[in-house]
Amino acid sequence: MANSNDLWEKKLQDPSATPVPLPFEFLKAITCDFSSEQELGRGEHGVVYKGVLPSGKIIAVKKLFQTHLMDDKKFQNELSSLMGIKHQNVVQLIGYCAETSFEMVNLQGSGKHIMDEIPKRLLCFEYVGNRSLHDYISGKIRETLE
Repeated sequence: MANSNDLWEKKLQDPSATPVPLPFEFLKAITCDFSSEQELGRGEHGVVYKGVLPSGKIIAVKKLFQTHLMDDKKFQNELSSLMGIKHQNVVQLIGYCAETSFEMVNLQGSGKHIMDEIPKRLLCFEYVGNRSLHDYISGKIRETLE
């Protein structure tokens, strides 16, 4: 897996490159299995984790909640929109994951299990450390008013 991780990391190193599809297992590995220690923030649609590449470079990995997952058409439209945004003052989308697996799940605690389709939808962005966008904007506004 180290060789494939190197391949994915190399693809993520070029900031001008088109965002790349990334395997769920790669994102799981660089976020320490989406551990709470790697959590950067939480919002209405998902949790953002710090992903540490083998080189030490950090990326932000947003794992969308299954309950808020969009249907495939909406996810594709959102992804297409994000891929078209290229500006020095906007955090760049650098990768994404759109995989589906089938897993046995307990049917509402009944003890019965069924095979269910589990979508995995993640967005990966360049990492901007230390501050939220709100803090950054608020700071700029305060500087302007002073």
